[in-house]
Amino acid sequence: DFNAVTAVIGSYTIDDQTTMGEKIEKIPVQRVYAHPEYNSMTNNYDIALVFLKESASSNVKYARLNSDIQVPNAGDTLTALGWGDTTAEDGYDPSNVLVEVDVDYIENDECEASKDSNNDSYEGKIKDTMLCASSPGKDGCQGDSGMIRFR
Repeated sequence: DFNAVTAVIGSYTIDDQTTMGEKIEKIPVQRVYAHPEYNSMTNNYDIALVFLKESASSNVKYARLNSDIQVPNAGDTLTALGWGDTTAEDGYDPSNVLVEVDVDYIENDECEASKDSNNDSYEGKIKDTMLCASSPGKDGCQGDSGMIRFR
C-alpha cells in the first residue's frame, strides 16, 4: 500500500529536517515497480523504480543506469551511500545522516572466494547481477545496499 509512502527530496537526514540546499519536498508515491525477478532471500535484482504523484520542483539529479558490461573495472572506485548501520557490534544502529564511503570494485569471482569476518565463505551468494567492493578498513553495512555510484 503505497498511499502512505512519501518520497523526501532535498534532505540528507532521516528526520527530514536538514536541507541540502534549496528546500525539502515531500511528494506522495504513486507506484513502485520492483524488478520482476527480485528475490528477497538472495537480494538478487534488488532494484525498483519509484513513480511520484507529481513532479519535483527541485533540481533533482537523475541516476543513470549502466548498460556497459565492461564497467566498472577491477580497482575502480565506487561510492556506497546510505543511512545504514554505523557499528560492527551486534544490533542495528542506523545513521541519522546520509553517509558515504569510497570502496574499490573487485571481480565477482574474487568476491566469491573471499571470507567474511566469521571466516564464512561468500561462495554461492554472489550473483552476476551484484557488484562487490572492498577496501581495507572501509565498508558499507546493513541498510546501505543498493546505494552505489561510480566515480
